Amino acid sequence: MEEIFVWMTTRRIKPGRLADFERTWRPERHPDGMLHAYAYWSDDEQEIIAVSSWVSREACDTWRASWEETRRRAAMSPYVVSEQEGFYRGRELIVPVADVTDTLFAVVERSYRRALLGGEAGDPDALASAVLPGILLAFSRQVAD
Repeated sequence: MEEIFVWMTTRRIKPGRLADFERTWRPERHPDGMLHAYAYWSDDEQEIIAVSSWVSREACDTWRASWEETRRRAAMSPYVVSEQEGFYRGRELIVPVADVTDTLFAVVERSYRRALLGGEAGDPDALASAVLPGILLAFSRQVAD
């Protein structure tokens, strides 16, 4: 299984300052070596967890030491109450195919029931629209295995 390199940062944001923080948060350019980036907010919008995956620890370290990152962090700092961060290595945990198949049947059944209840059972296009997304999702997960 392929090893994944991840940088995670958890920040506590001053109340009511999320919009201001977001304006300063995004880098001006996509960092070299960054594969993916995700942000998750708490319901009260005062805590943000940022997760980014990298081609290597070196790529992450190079970005972290760059002038662009230093400037970005300085721009964010007026809105940040506290911050914790760290570098991690890991791997994807694959859902077993049997679980995906069970999920597929559950999604298709639920979608079909919604179509029936909505009076769309006689309309093939509406029925396909109700069921197809679940089939595609489950299939894409099986292909990943």
